[in-house]
Amino acid sequence: MWELMTKAGADCISIDNEADLLEAKHKVGDKVQPMGNVKPSEIMLEGIVPEVKKAVFQCIRQAYDNPKGYIVASGCSLPTETPFKNIHAMMDAVRDIGFYLR
Repeated sequence: MWELMTKAGADCISIDNEADLLEAKHKVGDKVQPMGNVKPSEIMLEGIVPEVKKAVFQCIRQAYDNPKGYIVASGCSLPTETPFKNIHAMMDAVRDIGFYLR
């Protein structure tokens, strides 16, 4: 389905947390920018700060070298009860890495 989405003219596609981010990168990463893949319930809602940061780092590790870039985001909509500390942890992890992977 990713290939069809790129043909529809999308610049960016959200990769669900159940999908394989690395596979998506290899299949369509030269055409679109993938985003997402951090587990919204298991990690963002129910996880603790170190788990959130680890999940973000894992996603970045898989997609940082995508030709079109990569956007860190949850793999689906965040539950409304998601703790703000976990949302901040996601953003802090991105800030820790910076625009260019260090």
